[in-house]
Amino acid sequence: MLRPFLLVGVGGSGGKTLRAIKQSLELRLQQEGWHDGWPKAWQLLHVDSPVVQDGAEFPAPFLPTDQYLGLVASGTTYANIFGLLDQPGKIPSQNRKDVIRPLPSPEDVRVAIALGAGQYRAIGRTIVVSKMSEVRKAVANALGKMNGADARGQLETLGKLLGAKTTGGVNEPVAILISSIAGGSGAGQFIDVAEAMKAADNGAPWLQRIFAMLYAPDVFDH
Repeated sequence: MLRPFLLVGVGGSGGKTLRAIKQSLELRLQQEGWHDGWPKAWQLLHVDSPVVQDGAEFPAPFLPTDQYLGLVASGTTYANIFGLLDQPGKIPSQNRKDVIRPLPSPEDVRVAIALGAGQYRAIGRTIVVSKMSEVRKAVANALGKMNGADARGQLETLGKLLGAKTTGGVNEPVAILISSIAGGSGAGQFIDVAEAMKAADNGAPWLQRIFAMLYAPDVFDH
């Protein structure tokens, strides 16, 4: 029995992994004679700092624009992002000092964040903390597509085509988060993105059991 999946890639490495997964699965589906597009029950979401997806040199197509959430708008500076944290209600007053204390001061940052976090984890975290509601909404939107009646019906049809069991299995969705822990955006954001995922569907039990695939720095040695 095929299961619904939510795969969230954070940072450049997470996004490239999603692109490779989608390319590989699309090829497999084509080989099996599937012509109904990408299954709605398999939702992909790439969360990253840059305005648009980067990594044009990677040998897999970019994800569709509705599967990419760029956290930094064009022309935005780190000072703008940091200033968002001062907006009323953005951070509960009792937690504000604990959240702000480890984040870099705007006076100390010279990174063009529209292009990424510049390998600085603290900058990556500042960006995502200022955009938590947007991340949560993007995840909720993906869940809405994944949970639709047409998505489940489509998955059942695909399962029959692939020879999967139709009864007796577990059909609970699976959530997987993919990130590097070596850079700036992914390493600085994946924990907060995981919390946004957990909060996106009113505490759905399966979303509290996120699998994480994290690349250690040595993966980039080759």
